[in-house]
Amino acid sequence: MTESDQIARQLDGVELADLEQQDELLARARELDVVVLYASPQAVVITGALQSRSPHRLSGPLLMTRQGRLDLPDYRGKGVTDEHVLRMVTRGLGALVKIEAVPARAPFWALSASVPYSTFTLCRNGRDYCTGLAIAREDLPDIDRTKGFQQRTAAWVTETFGADHQADMRERCDRVIEEVLELMQSLGYPADAVERALRYVYGRDAGEPQQEVGGVMVTMAALCDAAGIDMHASGEIELTRVETVPHLVRAKQSRKPKFVQTEPRLALVQ
Repeated sequence: MTESDQIARQLDGVELADLEQQDELLARARELDVVVLYASPQAVVITGALQSRSPHRLSGPLLMTRQGRLDLPDYRGKGVTDEHVLRMVTRGLGALVKIEAVPARAPFWALSASVPYSTFTLCRNGRDYCTGLAIAREDLPDIDRTKGFQQRTAAWVTETFGADHQADMRERCDRVIEEVLELMQSLGYPADAVERALRYVYGRDAGEPQQEVGGVMVTMAALCDAAGIDMHASGEIELTRVETVPHLVRAKQSRKPKFVQTEPRLALVQ
C-alpha cells in the first residue's frame, strides 16, 4: 500500500466539516509528502504536502506541479483554451486535475488527475459529497527549471537591500526598465526606436501582468537565441557576480535614479 493509499483510506467517509476543522489527518499527509485535493462548497481545496495560496474555483483547469498550483493568466477574461492546457500537460509542465459536477448522482463533485492518484469520498451531512484525491508529491511534474533562480534572486535582494526594497514595486519597475534599455543599447538598438515603441505600447490598453511576464520571457529567449547568448547561464553568472560584491552593488544602488516622480498605481499580482 502506497502512502497515497494510506491517506485516502484514512480520509474516506470523513465529514467535510470535520476535515476543515481538524488537521490531524492532513498533518499525516504532510509527513508522507502526499497532496490532498477535495471540493468544498465554494472551491477546490489543496492541502497536505502543498498549501495553495488560495482555493481553486470549481470550474476551469487546475494544473498542479511539485511546487504547487500553476496559476494561469486570465488573458483579459478569456481564460486558457483546452489545447493550451493539454499542451502544457504533454510537455510535463503540470498535471491536470479534472473537476466535474455530477448532480445526477452522489458524490456531487468528482476529481480525477493525469498522474497516479488514490481516491476517497468525503461526506456532507451524512451523504456522499465529493470524490477527493491523494497524490504523491513526487508524481507531480517539477517545473523548477532554473533551480529556484527567482527565489535565490529575491533572497539576494532582500539580504543586500532589505525586505522593503525587494517588495518595492516602483523600485523593481525602475530597475527592469533600466536593464532592458541597457540591453537594447548594447545590441545597437536606436534610441528613437525606443521612443516610438514607448508611444505605441502606452497608446494601447494595459495588459495582464502575468501574461506580460510570460511574453517578456518568451521574447527574451528568442532574442538571446538570435544573439547567440545563453539566457539562463547569463542569469546565473550575473547573480553569482553580484553576490560576491554586495558593498559595490549597494553603493551603485544609492546613485540609481527614480524614474517615477509621483506615486504610481502599480498592479500587484496575488
